[in-house]
Amino acid sequence: MIDFKGQKEVPLDLTRLTNEELLSVHRYVKLRQNKHAAHLIRILRQGAEFLIGGEMNVLRHDAPQLIAIKKGEWELREVQDEAGRLFKLAEQAYLHSKLPDNPMVDQAEKLLMSILKDSIIGYSAKE
Repeated sequence: MIDFKGQKEVPLDLTRLTNEELLSVHRYVKLRQNKHAAHLIRILRQGAEFLIGGEMNVLRHDAPQLIAIKKGEWELREVQDEAGRLFKLAEQAYLHSKLPDNPMVDQAEKLLMSILKDSIIGYSAKE
């Protein structure tokens, strides 16, 4: 059996592989496709949510659905339909977003420095 973990490329000459090795290749490719499909749906959903509500939801209420996609329980057509719907939603959300056109770099930098300062002071106080 072929172990693809850590390998950068699948062997080019698939004609020389045994049936068991071909099945291993197929399972590996299918697993990767499902993983990418789940990430696609999650990122599109997070993007639309951020544009609509202005907050990034990291803890996913839809985790069971994303896991089902990753396990291959969704057909390709279902993933494509959901991605198409989410692209349209994200585009509309972008057009109507109340978020500023540019990031507030100065405010973000001040916040970061404040957090770092508090964390260093807090760490120093423990010693």
